[in-house]
Amino acid sequence: MRLLSRLHRAITSPQLAVAVGEPAFRLLGYRPAGLPDALEDARRLLVIRLDRIGDLVLFSPFLRELRRCAPKARITLVVSPETADLAARCPRVDEVLVFDRGGRTRFWRTRGVTRW
Repeated sequence: MRLLSRLHRAITSPQLAVAVGEPAFRLLGYRPAGLPDALEDARRLLVIRLDRIGDLVLFSPFLRELRRCAPKARITLVVSPETADLAARCPRVDEVLVFDRGGRTRFWRTRGVTRW
C-alpha cells in the first residue's frame, strides 16, 4: 500500500510535470528558450493588485523574487486605497499608484513613494 502511495505521489508531482513538460513544450515551440533572460532586460514592470491587505501580504514574496529577477527594472505597483499605506512601505517597488474604483479621481500616487 505504501509503495502505491509513493508511486502515485511521484507520478502526480509538479516536479515531474515540469521535468517532462518543459522540454516537450520547447521542442514543440510553445516555450522560447530565452524567456527568463528577457526579464533581466526589462526596463519597466507594472503589477496590479486590487485585493485586500492579507492578499497583499501574501504577495510580497512574489515582489521579492520579481526584484531579484529584474534588478534594473522600475517596478510600479497599482493597489486599492485600503492597501496603499502597506504598499508604500514595500522596499521592492519604485512607485505605488492607488486606483479608486468609485472615487472622482481614479489614480493618484501615494505620498513619499514615488522615486524617479
